[in-house]
Parts: sequence; C-alpha cells; structure tokens
Amino acid sequence: MAQQQNQDILDANSAFNLIRILAAAHATTITVFLHLGFGSEALGFRGMAAALLLIAVFTFSGDPLYWDYFLVWLAALVCQRVYTWVMIGRGARVHSRYDGCPLLAMLLPIKESAARWLEPVLCFLASIGLGMAADDYQSPALAGLASWLFWGGISLGLDHGIYEALQWRRVQAMRDARMDQAELLNRYEESERR
Repeated sequence: MAQQQNQDILDANSAFNLIRILAAAHATTITVFLHLGFGSEALGFRGMAAALLLIAVFTFSGDPLYWDYFLVWLAALVCQRVYTWVMIGRGARVHSRYDGCPLLAMLLPIKESAARWLEPVLCFLASIGLGMAADDYQSPALAGLASWLFWGGISLGLDHGIYEALQWRRVQAMRDARMDQAELLNRYEESERR
C-alpha cells in the first residue's frame, strides 16, 4: 500500500514537472520578444526546450507559419544572447537564470512583477485581434498564430505563477529557519546561564 502511494506521488510530481517544462518552453517562445536583459543561463535549457517545441509543432501541424515563426524566434534568441554577453561584458550583474526585464516595465510606470502579470493579458488580446483578422481575411496562418498566442498567454501566466509560488515557499523556508535559529539561540543562552 505504501509503495502504491509513493508511486502515485512520483506520478503526480512527474506530471507537474512535465507541465512546468512545457509551460516554460512555450513561454520562452514568446518572452524573447517581450523581455530584455536575460541572465547568461536563462535561455539555455529553456531555449532548447522552446526550439524543440516549435520544431515539434511545425512537424506535426505541417503549417509553414510555425517554420517562419521559428526562424524569427531564433533570430530574436540570438539577439538576446548577444545583448546578454554585451551587458555582462560591460559589468552588469544579474542572476544567471534571470528571464529578463519585461519591456512593459521599461515603457510604463509599473513594477516588473505587475508587467509580468500583464503579459498574458496582452497575449490574449493579441490572439483575439489576430483571430478576428484571420476570420476577415480567411487566413489559416493567422488563425494558427492567434491560437499560439492564446495558449502562450496561458503558458506565460502559468510559468510566472509557478515561479512566484516557488519563491514564496523559499522565503517562507528562510523565515522558518530564522525563527528556528532564534529559538535555538534562546535555548543556548538559557543553558549558558545555568
């Protein structure tokens, strides 16, 4: 019975990790257009996963739009990598896995975290606009791009939500550790007084 429960937990963890990887890969196919100043490792694994996702979608859908999107995305990825190395060469210090500052935060007087929550909304709005244009012009390519952006908005929101939840858990663990250390210090000081 305990072995079955362990297997269920492993299956749930595996499913969660798969969803997380797919959401991060899909989000990365969009963030290279929306962010600037990535960390040196931010587009490593995520960039590879995004490339594989785009190639798989192109292969299975047969829609040439995804090949064009892949090429434009790849050019944007290379530009982001070059910008990162120039930024590092000039002495900038950012976390190696930092996924860049949202351009919205640079353009509007809002905080970076607020801009990250606005990006999925912009993807939804762009997908609606592209969907309407696809209907007007009877363009399956625009409909495919609208669908990609719609699901991209969900992926961006999911990716950011998971990141924020993990960061909150880390802060909570640090706070708990601080309380534990304070309690241990009090016990130590009490034992020294005896």
